[in-house]
Amino acid sequence: MFARIAPRYDTANRLLSGGTDIGWRRRLVAAVCSAQPRDVLDLATGSGDVALTLAQTLPSGTKVMGMDFCPPMLG
Repeated sequence: MFARIAPRYDTANRLLSGGTDIGWRRRLVAAVCSAQPRDVLDLATGSGDVALTLAQTLPSGTKVMGMDFCPPMLG
């Protein structure tokens, strides 16, 4: 199922959640940043939007890796 919707996943998530995904994602990134991790592993990263945001937000040198069981989601 995820392979079929991968190209539209982020848009579908935004629509189906009524935009609430934006708020929880911001809270998640803030919580992770406040912990000041040296390494982050985002399992079931989907399209990688959280991992990418963390990589852009955390200090340089922080290792951020995203992994997903569905390779098309990482595309």
